[in-house]
Amino acid sequence: MVTTWALLFAPVPAASADPPDPTVSDGACPDVEVVFARGTGEPPGVGGIGVNRPGESGDSLI
Repeated sequence: MVTTWALLFAPVPAASADPPDPTVSDGACPDVEVVFARGTGEPPGVGGIGVNRPGESGDSLI
């Protein structure tokens, strides 16, 4: 019984003792690739969901 209590209440180091640096850097981030899959009943091509809209995603990926 003492062992169970010792395990439950033993001091545990904090997982966030050294938080990550929130600085954003363009060089360390890989490019984003967006892939659309069409359903079985859709005609060939990107379809209505995957319409090519350049620049639409822009800052929303940050």
